[in-house]
Amino acid sequence: MDSLHSKEKLEVINQIKEIYNFIRIKKFCRLIPEVRTNIAGALHDPKTKSDVAGIDGRITIVNGIPKAAGEIKFGVAEHTARLILTAKTFDQSINYVMNLRYTPELIKNIQEKTDLELKEILRDKESLKIKNKEFTTMQ
Repeated sequence: MDSLHSKEKLEVINQIKEIYNFIRIKKFCRLIPEVRTNIAGALHDPKTKSDVAGIDGRITIVNGIPKAAGEIKFGVAEHTARLILTAKTFDQSINYVMNLRYTPELIKNIQEKTDLELKEILRDKESLKIKNKEFTTMQ
């Protein structure tokens, strides 16, 4: 692996660490869905899920605080990796994603208090071909 590629991977991992450290507060637990959450980040021009880093095993809640189940690694994200890879076909500027619990009040607060760009994924609009095949949702 060349040093430029290694540097880019390290930058993605460090950005995910920064986001993770930012959300490790009790108040953030309200945004974690029942299926738990993950943060994923991609290299500049990702081709496969091995070009996407995420937290191995997701983020859960332990003693009222968001807690990573594992390390940040490339190739461990599934759902969020598919989301980034698909999203980048529409908008190359999307490099990081995180799944959140959807409640109108929480989304409104995020929109009003941050400059984050939020997108709603309407799972009921997915085709039956995608819904019924394992590991294809979010494509």
